[in-house]
This record gives sequence, structure tokens and C-alpha cells, in this order.
Amino acid sequence: MSNPCAYRVFDVDDLLANTSGALLGAVAAAVLVALRERIFPADRPRTGTRGVTTGRRLTAMVCDLLSMILLGVGAGVASNAYQIYVWDRTSAKLDTHLTGQISLWAPLVLLGLLTLATGRTVGDHAVRLRYADSSGGSNLLRAAIRYLAGIGGFQLLGLVSPADLAFLILSFAAIFITKDRGGLPGLLSRSTLQDDAAPVTTDSPASR
Repeated sequence: MSNPCAYRVFDVDDLLANTSGALLGAVAAAVLVALRERIFPADRPRTGTRGVTTGRRLTAMVCDLLSMILLGVGAGVASNAYQIYVWDRTSAKLDTHLTGQISLWAPLVLLGLLTLATGRTVGDHAVRLRYADSSGGSNLLRAAIRYLAGIGGFQLLGLVSPADLAFLILSFAAIFITKDRGGLPGLLSRSTLQDDAAPVTTDSPASR
């Protein structure tokens, strides 16, 4: 008679731990990329700027969408884990409404704070693009406008109306009709999209 196999087919604790770890790791990596130049400002020379291509801009959009999804899923997993291990609830008694709200609002708030702090979204950092604000005004306000004209606006519309898909299509089209590929964020904030190795025109966070 053969010995029983020493493995588990399904374990909720393992799923929660592994999923949470993977998602938190992905989010942490995105944040470190976003803060790379602030922590190590001399890690690469500001020479050899590249053009802002449609491919780079679309890649930035995809990265923003992925970061939104990952943060939402991670926040939902964390909410359920908290209810199970801290509130001592069974899976049948989980507050799904609470988890749903946390999953929706956590990405909106966290990605918004990152954009306000650095002037760029996760996607902008990932493809090394930035918006130059050369016409004066509040750079913090311009960063907020860019966020609401991009991934932030998409999330807000998804919370209150079914118009988020139309907004996504409009954002996609705007990349092709704007000269610098800045799309709606650049157009509405009156900022110019450029490679982040280009000379810095202002010393505010929103232009870095």
C-alpha cells in the first residue's frame, strides 16, 4: 500500500498569504520605481533624451491600469484577511460591501497621493516620462488636474457612472491627436510631455 502524499490541495491561509505578498510586492516595486530618482538622483546622467512615442505613452496607460487593479485586489485581500484574523469572522460572514468599497477607494487615494507627491503617475515613472510646466501657476494643482484627467478620472467615473469606458476611449484617442502625446492630462493641465532625461525647467515636484 502506498503512503499518503504529503501535500495540501487547497489552503485558504496559504492563498491569502501568497496573494497578498505578491500584490504588495508588485505595489512596492512600483512605488520604488516612482521614487527612484528622489532616492538616487545621480543614478544615471541626464543625457541622450528619447522622443515621446505613442508606444511609450500607451505603455504608461497600461501600467496605470495595472497598478489600479493590483492595488484594488490587494486592498480587498487585506480587508478580508483583517476580518478573518482580527475580527475572527468566517468566510461566510465577511462584510463584502466593506471590502468592495476599500477595493475601489484605496487605489484612487494611494495613486492620487503618489501623483501629487511626485507629479507623475506610476505609468509615467515606469516609462520615464514627465510633464513640464513652463507657463507658471500651481504645480500641485496641475498634478491634480493631470491625475483627474487620467487614471484618477477613470476611477472616479467608475464609482459614480458607467461613463468610465467612454472616458477610456477618449483618453486613448487623445494620445494620437495631441502633438506631444500628452493626451488629456497634458491638454487640460497645459503641460508638455517629455522624456525625463530632458533638462528640468522648474524645480518643483510636478515637473520631475
